[in-house]
Amino acid sequence: MDMEEQLAAIDKKQDRTCVLLEHLAEKVGERIDMEDRRHERVMRTLFGNNGTPGMHIEIDRLKQSHERQKWLSRTALSAIVILFFGALWSFVVA
Repeated sequence: MDMEEQLAAIDKKQDRTCVLLEHLAEKVGERIDMEDRRHERVMRTLFGNNGTPGMHIEIDRLKQSHERQKWLSRTALSAIVILFFGALWSFVVA
């Protein structure tokens, strides 16, 4: 091979490399766009969108509801125990 053939081969390889790099750059750009959309969906799910509550608010509300239910259950059980012992005391004293 003479020098011109070697230069032509190098130019051909460079052209092919440029095409591959352009294609890869497009794919990376598409992937970045896809990840941005996915990130936005996750953020809307977690933190809400346009006034709708997100998951963190819903979880907080569930925790508050659970605490209220626990307090109500304990209060009701305490009232039942007090009524039972009150009735038992009335029966013993009478």
